[in-house]
Amino acid sequence: MIGQLSGPGLASCELSAAKHFTAVDAARWEVELLFRELKGSYRLGQMPSANRRVHE
Repeated sequence: MIGQLSGPGLASCELSAAKHFTAVDAARWEVELLFRELKGSYRLGQMPSANRRVHE
């Protein structure tokens, strides 16, 4: 059937996309943990800023 999405190529593409998404999400989580540590241990959340949106 024309336009049917199936076969080994699609499964490989889906697996590749899933691995990419997992790697990006893991990196994002590392950044979240870094900022949590900075805010907690180094009082990053209490630093003055000229940008009003930073304090929201």
